[in-house]
Amino acid sequence: MEENELFERASVPKAFFTLTIPLVLGRIVGLVYNMVDTYFIAKTQDAALVAGAGLMALAAPRLIRFFLQDAAIVEKGSLMLRFMLAGAPFAGLLLVFITLFQATGKAMPTLALTLSRQGIIYAICIFALRAVFGFHGVICAQAVSDVLTTLLALVLFARSGIVV
Repeated sequence: MEENELFERASVPKAFFTLTIPLVLGRIVGLVYNMVDTYFIAKTQDAALVAGAGLMALAAPRLIRFFLQDAAIVEKGSLMLRFMLAGAPFAGLLLVFITLFQATGKAMPTLALTLSRQGIIYAICIFALRAVFGFHGVICAQAVSDVLTTLLALVLFARSGIVV
């Protein structure tokens, strides 16, 4: 298939499924990994894991420079990595709530949180933060989305009547 054939000549359903099936499969793999990772890290109750994330934030430029030497990319990549690390605890907590709602048969909160994190709230964050902060707003949008979606999860949990 030529480089632009999918966008220029293919039918909309073919283009849609060609592009989304790998994306959906990748998200499923990521979701399973994150749930397992969150479970095992939470079980360790090890402060060294938190310290390790802190060290990663401090060493971000060196980590990026390990792969790429361009100074502009190292600077932007370091900032992106730091935002990812800042949002990671919220993403982990959010996955716990999503799993809890799934396990207790609460389909609507599960759907709301899943659509919010990578859809509704994330899209709003990207556009709103870009309008205010430009490029920096775009790169912090995922972390902000994770924080806001975790707050939504807390509200949904409080209203759910689930006793833990």
